[in-house]
Amino acid sequence: MLLPPNVRGYQTANPKATTISYKHIKETLKREYSIECKSIANFFVGMLDGYETEGGNRNKSIVLPKG
Repeated sequence: MLLPPNVRGYQTANPKATTISYKHIKETLKREYSIECKSIANFFVGMLDGYETEGGNRNKSIVLPKG
């Protein structure tokens, strides 16, 4: 329930952005929901499969849908 609204909110606030970094999502979870996690890939296990991603182990991001 937390991932889609965060992606949409970021895209609304940054309409020219093409990606949202895992680091930004992790920081948002900590700041807005007081949720600390080691890895968002583990926190959102199974949910990230529905998103296109890019980057490597250190700088991974979700490709934002167009439109």
